[in-house]
Amino acid sequence: MDRNLPNDLLELKARFDAWRRTRKSPRAKTPDDLLQAALAMLGHYPARLICRACRISSKTFARASASAAPPKKRQSTASFFKLPLETILKLKVAAKSCCYGIADSARNKRRYQSRAQAN
Repeated sequence: MDRNLPNDLLELKARFDAWRRTRKSPRAKTPDDLLQAALAMLGHYPARLICRACRISSKTFARASASAAPPKKRQSTASFFKLPLETILKLKVAAKSCCYGIADSARNKRRYQSRAQAN
């Protein structure tokens, strides 16, 4: 397998192997600098290949990537706009009923209908 790996991934593998030879305990925590170097390879190689080459568990790798990246804020796709007053007045006079739909982020859709009251 080593013959098929790119040079930069082989260098990272060598760093992991050197750490394994010098660590105090077999269950010692993987150093952050090694995990960060592995995470930096994500732009070039799939996570599975990095984990297999460096012999790190996918859980350790996933935890490191989750803690390294700040949580992404989900942007709202809802947009609102103001109708001119003339348009609103025309709609009030012309409309006997109004039907509109709303969809939330989970793509659940609801449909509402309102009817104008008799004056």
